[in-house]
Amino acid sequence: MINKIPLILFALITFSFIGCQKEISHETGTPTTGGGTGGGGTGGGGTGTSALLSKIVTKDMTDSIVENFTYNSQNKLIAYSVIGVTLAEERDERYTFERDSQGRIIKTTELSTEDAGVTYDTTVTTIFYTATTGTTISHTIAVINSTDLDSTKFTYTAGKISKITSYTMGASGYEVSDESVYTFDASANVTNVKYYDLSAGPAQLIHERKYTYDAKVSPLQLGADEGILTIEYFSGSNNLTRFEVVDNALGGLGNIILSSTFTYGTNNKPTKSTVNATIMGVPLPIGISSTYYY
Repeated sequence: MINKIPLILFALITFSFIGCQKEISHETGTPTTGGGTGGGGTGGGGTGTSALLSKIVTKDMTDSIVENFTYNSQNKLIAYSVIGVTLAEERDERYTFERDSQGRIIKTTELSTEDAGVTYDTTVTTIFYTATTGTTISHTIAVINSTDLDSTKFTYTAGKISKITSYTMGASGYEVSDESVYTFDASANVTNVKYYDLSAGPAQLIHERKYTYDAKVSPLQLGADEGILTIEYFSGSNNLTRFEVVDNALGGLGNIILSSTFTYGTNNKPTKSTVNATIMGVPLPIGISSTYYY
């Protein structure tokens, strides 16, 4: 999905404006710098268990979400969960990540339900790596008793993801559905993402996301794992202070601006943050707060 963008409000954006849009990679990087071709990042870019982000608690007036992060002995993320209430609905999502001998994620499994007591839906994603820096992601999505197939192709430029093209399985095989194009700053932060619909002929710009950062350390450095893990709000080396959605498909009805204010610890990582939102130019009477645990 959060400060970066708080999860509760990020869920609102995702639900309202991107629906089933795949959230995909931002960079291939070493664990600490975000450059090069390493096999994924660490939990905080630091050394030792104490440096790793273990939990984020996000609250507003009515909702509360807890995100938990679990790592292996190499400080690589192997499990992630999102549990609580978002938009007055119960939310329970649990992810596990299988890695190869190089530390790369080769399979993800998601169990999720929006209603307590209801059988979990299961999503399994298998990742195939090419001989070049590009990665082809093959998704097998199993929802209760039905199975759908789709696929995502990653295009890399100078060691960073520059374009992601998504395909869905149609009557005659895989058909192109959508594409996202990425722009970065010198610190390997995503500064712009444009989302295009390719399903109806010429590319149509659906919406654009603009990102502004501070100069402090992001609590979760995902590196090459970012796209596979789909924790999209951790989009670089620093912390997101302004996030803007420019809506094209709805003629501006989906325009959103989120502004974040952080409190930092001695390691220059956030300990707390608050976020305010403006939708279609109108400030919302909400304040979302998050606390970070290491």
